[in-house]
Order: sequence, then structure tokens, then C-alpha cells
Amino acid sequence: MELITSWQIYWFTRLDIIRCMAFIFAFFGSIAVVIAGFVSAVTNNPSEEDDHIAATRIFKWSLPFFIFGIFTLSFVPSTKEVAAIWAIPKVINNPQVQSIGTNTLNIAEIGVQYLRDKIKDNLEK
Repeated sequence: MELITSWQIYWFTRLDIIRCMAFIFAFFGSIAVVIAGFVSAVTNNPSEEDDHIAATRIFKWSLPFFIFGIFTLSFVPSTKEVAAIWAIPKVINNPQVQSIGTNTLNIAEIGVQYLRDKIKDNLEK
């Protein structure tokens, strides 16, 4: 049986913070991409060439942050998801949990047999 170390527990609890930071990267990256695209589209005449170059630089710098944020949000699980990933197989593969169905069925059969005998005794009287 595997034991969970304190280091793993620490990183499980940090996953939500990592996802939050990824959301911030994606949010501000998307805002910068939209602004850069808007400025680039609006500044088409040669007198505003500096604005177009600045918008292109903003776009080139913000796009990697946006992509990093989106991929991190997509692939880093939340704390609840990690708990489910970790715990569900342990519970399902536990022999005691697997025998619950069989034990419950045996108890139900005993109970039904007892009630059947009790009813039969009452009808015979």
C-alpha cells in the first residue's frame, strides 16, 4: 500500500493556486492580445507606424502568456480532482469494499428467510 507523503499533500493543496495563476495569465494575456489586435487593426496609416509596431510587440509578448495560461488550466487538475484520482481507485480496489455487496445480499437473504418462516408459523396457528 502506498503512503501519501507530506510533500505530495503540499503539492495537492498548491494545485488550486497554480490554476488560479494560470487563469490570471490567460485573462491578462487575452486582454493584451485583444488590445494589440484592436490597435493593429485601427492603425493602418503610415503616420501611426510606431503604434502598429508597439501593438505587434504587445501581441508577441502576451500571446505566450495566454497560451501558457490556457494549457495550464487545461492540464493541471484541481485539488478535488486529484483527491478523486487518488482515492477512488484505492476505495474500489479495497477487498472489504468489494465484499459489501455479497455480505449485504447474504444478510438480505437471511432476513427474508426469517420473515418467511415467521409468516408461515403465524399462518399455521
